[in-house]
Amino acid sequence: MPLRSLCLLLQLERGPGRKPPQEEEIHDALKELVARGEVTNGPRQCFSAARPAVVFDGEGFGEARFLGDRAYLAAVHRQLETDQEVSEPRIRSRLPPVRARERLDNIGVPLQSWSELIEVLPQPELPTDLALRDGHWDHDPFHLFDRIAQYVPTIGATQVKRWIDLHPREKPRSALLQLPDRTLLWQVQMKYFCLGQETALLAMFELDRLACCPLSVPWHESSGTLDLQKVVLPAAHARLLWALSDHHPELWRTRVVRPRNRALVRAILNSLGLIA
Repeated sequence: MPLRSLCLLLQLERGPGRKPPQEEEIHDALKELVARGEVTNGPRQCFSAARPAVVFDGEGFGEARFLGDRAYLAAVHRQLETDQEVSEPRIRSRLPPVRARERLDNIGVPLQSWSELIEVLPQPELPTDLALRDGHWDHDPFHLFDRIAQYVPTIGATQVKRWIDLHPREKPRSALLQLPDRTLLWQVQMKYFCLGQETALLAMFELDRLACCPLSVPWHESSGTLDLQKVVLPAAHARLLWALSDHHPELWRTRVVRPRNRALVRAILNSLGLIA
């Protein structure tokens, strides 16, 4: 659903006479849900709920977690006969994995192991012809906007600081551009293509790799503390990191990882070329 449509629906739900939510507030909230892997962001600022899944450690349900669209969570608890609160994302069931998989298949929710999900994580890459096929941007953005940012990997810079405003008539140094309304474009031979958030993020990490300027993320493996305040990750990677960790009681977007999960977290960070 487009961002503007979400704003309109929320305004109608609040009713007349009540202050409507600001688009910036809604976007920030959606960005946080994207970071947690509960929502995905497609081309032209369209958002949708992430696909649901139940993930376990490959042996039993000691560390099973529900991921994605929470509209499925109550049904998952019923199918797995958990006797837990239906809002609880940590799943405990006495069913063996084979039986649990059969029950979850009935409601369209896959049962997977952590290692299976890590193996199929999307890798950083520049946009493919397939990704660009349906995103053609009809106009030259430099004729429409005075302020356009380009993504330029820089040693020691945070992710947000790598977005640098172009000066008037300055030739872009990067193929990845951002318009004032947050639309993301990819430039190929003076043609422009609209990118979804996920495609753009994977391109950013690949541009970082090609420039030998990997992002640095505060990850203290000995204590299991992972600080994600200054980085936005692809949804597939983010939702695994969130599921493998707990929130820090005092620090926003800082995760605490239990010892048994730290090797998995390290593998996810390495898949994006992040350095600790």
